[in-house]
Amino acid sequence: MGAYGSWRGQSFARQVTRVVGGWLLAAAMLAMLGFLLKPESVLSSARTRSASPSA
Repeated sequence: MGAYGSWRGQSFARQVTRVVGGWLLAAAMLAMLGFLLKPESVLSSARTRSASPSA
């Protein structure tokens, strides 16, 4: 992401874009990790609940 390089001479918009892009990447990675590490018991109960008839 270039956060540890020299920021000298770069526009403010470029700096903000890099910082926000880094945070969005980190948030997406954490969300994916949370989904992948979700316990199977939680997933299976959600599937059976949605598959049962509501009548």
